Amino acid sequence: MRSLSRLKTSEKLIDLAGRRGIGVYEFPLPLTGCCEVCLDGACAVGIDPHVGTEAEKTVMLAHGLGHCLRGEFYNVYSPYDVRAKHERRADEWAIRKILPYGKIKKAVRRGETEPWQIAELFGVTVPFAEKALRYYFEK
Repeated sequence: MRSLSRLKTSEKLIDLAGRRGIGVYEFPLPLTGCCEVCLDGACAVGIDPHVGTEAEKTVMLAHGLGHCLRGEFYNVYSPYDVRAKHERRADEWAIRKILPYGKIKKAVRRGETEPWQIAELFGVTVPFAEKALRYYFEK
């Protein structure tokens, strides 16, 4: 096995999930690409093996782990639970994990300010890079 520092980001996320007792399973999810569940305290992330690019897989996996590691699951039966709140918190975890502020700041100082440059540098999708830039710099 390659050393942890030489693994792709998605492989590092799968390793993290395993260390935290979160199952990561591949099965067809044509409508969503990814889903997260938590039953009796046991969490799992499902990801479609045909999800697309490695960047898409990384973003979906990070977001799913954000739900599991932060306990961000909404109750579909409650009219008072706000889905967007849980989605944002899962995104925030994913952003901080795979696009840490210090590394983003260094990239911006080097002149890599376009979302596509950040996406390419960190191996994520352009929309996710845009979300991260807004998260860090538009507060």
